[in-house]
Amino acid sequence: MDTIKLRILTFKSVLWFGKHNNKSVQQIINTNNVGYLLWVYYYFDGISFIEEILNTILKIKAEYRITKPGSNKIFANQLAEHAAKLSLAKSLHEEHSVKSYCINKNRIKSRKKAEAISRKISDIRYFSKGNLMSRNHGH
Repeated sequence: MDTIKLRILTFKSVLWFGKHNNKSVQQIINTNNVGYLLWVYYYFDGISFIEEILNTILKIKAEYRITKPGSNKIFANQLAEHAAKLSLAKSLHEEHSVKSYCINKNRIKSRKKAEAISRKISDIRYFSKGNLMSRNHGH
């Protein structure tokens, strides 16, 4: 007699694997990473979700549900590729904002570098050997 292990995840269930290790399902939903939960549903044999998550959050229709324990790794990999294409299209669509972000990031880097150099120069002036010696003698 074979025992079948099936883990049905709720909102408070914690994942102990993958890139979202030690995070609850609710935390993953809050970070808008529902695609990862879809991948988990289709990729792993013994993991499923409660009906509320399947219907409202993941929005898996009845014809796309699989019987558990069971998996559809081909469909899971297709979902992952589709999500990667969507994120690529989104990044291409937001190319202008990415360019402006990079320009601002470079400005911030150069400003921080200039501030560090000026701090270093002022520290050298303030902590010079003669200055420290005169402060030590009480002048």
